[in-house]
Amino acid sequence: MAAGFAGKSGSGDFIRIVDLLGIGHLLDRNPSALSGGERQRVAIGRALLAAPRLLLMDEPLAALDEARKAEILPYLERLRDDAGIPIVYVSHSIPEVARLATTVVVMSDGRVAAVVSDSGFVPSGTGVVVQEVAGNRVVVRRAQPREDAHA
Repeated sequence: MAAGFAGKSGSGDFIRIVDLLGIGHLLDRNPSALSGGERQRVAIGRALLAAPRLLLMDEPLAALDEARKAEILPYLERLRDDAGIPIVYVSHSIPEVARLATTVVVMSDGRVAAVVSDSGFVPSGTGVVVQEVAGNRVVVRRAQPREDAHA
C-alpha cells in the first residue's frame, strides 16, 4: 500500500493526488465547465489536500447519473487502496457498497444491526442478520426468535 496523505500536505502530495484522481487535465478549466463526476473528483482532491486523518463520504455519488458513477467508482477504488486514509462511506446503494467496502455496518432503526467484514458476519444482537454478501448483493433479514430463548 502506498504512503498515505494524512499529515502535512506538500507539493509532492498535490502531484500524487492529481495523478491518483486523474484530474491534471481539469486544473485549468472553469469549475462550471466540469461534469458531475469531474466535480466530485476535484472535490475529493481538495479534501485530500487538507491532509485529513479520515474521509467521511456521505452519499458522494447520489446526485450522479449511472455513466458518471461508472466514471468515478474506479477513482474511489484507487483512493481506498492507495491513499492510506480510512474512509467512512455512507450510502443506500448496495452495488456501490459491495464494490468499495471492506467492512459494512448495517444500520436498522438508527442502531448497528450487523457488521460484515472480509472475515465474516458479526451480528450485533438487534434481530437483523446479514445472510450473504456476494457480488453486488447484501441480503439482510430479520432473525427468527429462538424457541429456547427464554429457557
